[in-house]
Amino acid sequence: MGMRNICSKCIFILSFVSFLCSCTEIIDTLITEYSSDDNRDLEDTAYIKTLTSETSCTLNGVSGMTIMYANFNTSSSSAISTENQRYVSRISGSVSSSRGADYTENTFAGATSIIEDYEDTPATDFITHFASQESFVAHANNYSRAATDASGDYSAKYNIGDTITVWVDADVNLSTYSQVSVTLRAQGTSSGGVICNIWVPDANFTTGSSCGGSVNGSSAQYLADMFAAHYAHERAVFGNECEYLLTSSGYKSSYLERSTVNIVIYDIGNDYVQGSSYTNCSGQECGVVGYFYAKDYFEGGTGVKAYSNKGKFFYIDAAFCNYNGTTKVDGKTKYTYAGTGSASKPVSDTVVSTLFHEFQHMILFNNKNVKNSVSSPTWYNEMLSMLAEDMMQSQLGLSDSEAPRGARLPGFCKNYYKSGIDEYLKSNSVMSYYTSYAFGAWLSREFGGPAFVKAMSQNSSVGMDSIRAAITSTTGKTYSARQLLKLFVQACAFRSSYAKTAGLPTMYKDAGGEITEEGQTSTMTAINLHNYGITISGETFYGPFLMGNGVSSELRPHGFTLHVLGVASDDNITLSFSSRKDENEHIIVFAQPAFSYSAPDTAQ
Repeated sequence: MGMRNICSKCIFILSFVSFLCSCTEIIDTLITEYSSDDNRDLEDTAYIKTLTSETSCTLNGVSGMTIMYANFNTSSSSAISTENQRYVSRISGSVSSSRGADYTENTFAGATSIIEDYEDTPATDFITHFASQESFVAHANNYSRAATDASGDYSAKYNIGDTITVWVDADVNLSTYSQVSVTLRAQGTSSGGVICNIWVPDANFTTGSSCGGSVNGSSAQYLADMFAAHYAHERAVFGNECEYLLTSSGYKSSYLERSTVNIVIYDIGNDYVQGSSYTNCSGQECGVVGYFYAKDYFEGGTGVKAYSNKGKFFYIDAAFCNYNGTTKVDGKTKYTYAGTGSASKPVSDTVVSTLFHEFQHMILFNNKNVKNSVSSPTWYNEMLSMLAEDMMQSQLGLSDSEAPRGARLPGFCKNYYKSGIDEYLKSNSVMSYYTSYAFGAWLSREFGGPAFVKAMSQNSSVGMDSIRAAITSTTGKTYSARQLLKLFVQACAFRSSYAKTAGLPTMYKDAGGEITEEGQTSTMTAINLHNYGITISGETFYGPFLMGNGVSSELRPHGFTLHVLGVASDDNITLSFSSRKDENEHIIVFAQPAFSYSAPDTAQ
């Protein structure tokens, strides 16, 4: 049974019921200072109940309210199978569903499994950034030898038209490398200094219009100017990139003579068919827009370090510079690379955003690996890069559809349960992009915006420890990792407009904490998560996918599923759940004013 076929069986379409009440009691004990002990859960409120080994809970004063629950996996490493998840086995009191039947003193059968399919996943869902699988060791505070003033191979001053030879990947898995000659096509400058070099091989350069897998000089200069104009601002938020090479063992070797970032534009993965204006979208094939690989900071060595370009390098896919959407060809979804058609904006927003996504990766390598000798979890690293795109959206002039909120959140609403909140799936990484961005977008709007992101990026820890430390430094509050994960589940479960009014966790508020540098300002504006529509089997729903009672999927580590029971007709409702089979599973029960799942939240 594919996802297309389960819609009528597992989604309740709730009729909107006007409901006014004073709900301040919900939040009295919610946003406060908590213990840092991961075993202590958030305190329950009138309309939020957590069950561990308990099998029932009673909600009072809920007539006219929608009753929901979440299955939440507290384990960071183990998934919970479908057959080991709990469901509501009995309801005492009346709850009306959209199925035309009341759950009054009713009993229910066991869980129904979701069998995944991605038949209706749009091609844009496969756009990714390569994430290196290697954690390079750096020894920031224990150098084995003194640094010299020698420059790296490509750090000297170059002029337009100069050529160098660089190592680039030769297949979509980035498992083989070849050397190519690249020509300096453009330079980005600021205050008289060269900030970046744009290198393009002849095979991907054209003197005509940028289209397909080739870019022209105007496109190269546009990217150079954009990067140079916003370079200082991103550094003001995230910190500075490393200025020296490392030995093969990770010790400081030699300073780079010039602080120049090299951006190589070519056919990443060697997968583009020249002469075509589109390429088939299948998994990682043609899906990588750009990447940074820390191998280039090493002076050489064995393995992939042997292919170091010995300097500040990151890479952009030439075809994606001309990306302008998708089309159907012979019944298959394909990326189209016909160019933007705009002389004032000759490169796609996707690539402009990617410049600053990749630069964050370069900076983070210095902040964490080099300065603090720690390696960042991939989900955390990618989250920070997407937050860079998020906070710089306005200053870069990016459309919502190409910014993370438009590119990631619709996929999150549809697929959030396929990856844990702080998990990175190598086999299906795009799902982890969805969850890590959504988590980061909520954290940033809850705990201080760009100022919070700056604290997180520049502190000495990584992952959840870094997040918790940044919250404490910006707000003075202390949360455990588990508490933060559960607060995020609440931000997904409670409709955004209601959560904002009631003071509950939500993305639906301006973050504050703006940072301004050289006339550019990073800001993080409100996001209504429940205003993103997802279409399944021809029907459109808004917000994260709501399953019916007992409908489930594998519960990923730190993953969750949301379930809706219906609207309560009685004031007092008791929910009885099946017995717990996995000690890592928690049930969280929610009650909120009734809403229509098939209408945008702003229309409530």
